[in-house]
Amino acid sequence: MFYLTINFNIVKLLIKLVFCGGVLTLFEVKTSELLECDFLNERGNLNAAVLNQGIHKILAEYFDTKFYSYIGFNFPNNDDLKYYTLTNLTPAAAQSYMDDGYVYVDPFVLKGLNYDKPYLWKDVEVTGKRQFKMINNLKKFGIIFDIGISIPIHGDMGEIGVFSFDIGEGYYNGANDFDLIIGKMEPFARLLHQKMIDHASQKKTTDIMLTPRQMEVLKWASEGKSCLDTSVIMSISENTVRNHLNLARLALNANNTTHACSIAIKNNLLIR
Repeated sequence: MFYLTINFNIVKLLIKLVFCGGVLTLFEVKTSELLECDFLNERGNLNAAVLNQGIHKILAEYFDTKFYSYIGFNFPNNDDLKYYTLTNLTPAAAQSYMDDGYVYVDPFVLKGLNYDKPYLWKDVEVTGKRQFKMINNLKKFGIIFDIGISIPIHGDMGEIGVFSFDIGEGYYNGANDFDLIIGKMEPFARLLHQKMIDHASQKKTTDIMLTPRQMEVLKWASEGKSCLDTSVIMSISENTVRNHLNLARLALNANNTTHACSIAIKNNLLIR
């Protein structure tokens, strides 16, 4: 007798691969499996090293990629987050990029903020001393700008992500190769973009501490109880219930009580 551990996400992917005439490629199976993994550390923060290693391994296998980066802007419910980054740059290179504020002048990123289709780096216009300085600085860390692609993702709520990666020599020979590469990489870039948004939103809410009273009034509100009902159940005044609800809404950055309940339920913040 033996036990078989089944990853149902992979089973679904394989079924799609078999019954959809090979629509799903092995590349998509690998990348989907990677993004289904729990790559958060014990504190609930993104374990970038694990994710970077997985992404780089796949990209290197298929495109001989040596460098990639993802930069996201305007994440929902994260007004204090200027931008979100994930890259396999060396720590020294990444720190230099951020300290010098290159994210705000990077021509390969800036084009993606106003353009919603994938583009080659060679088609990006580089102007100004700071942009040339940025390129020369990154070249010192081994980044080669000969052949590369950026994929912008524009979300429905105004969020924007730009996923960029270089391509090894011999993997790109014209428009046909560009279409093939984008066919593989654009779905992956969109999945990664959504994963980053989900993580940023989760991190923001899980960093917030609600008081026991705030959690309890949200619990009763989520069950349809009015402020009067809750005041009777908790033996406190109706005004006190409202105060707890208002403070909970502020803590969760929620638009209203229903929204606050939804966030609290999603993040397991309600008293059982």
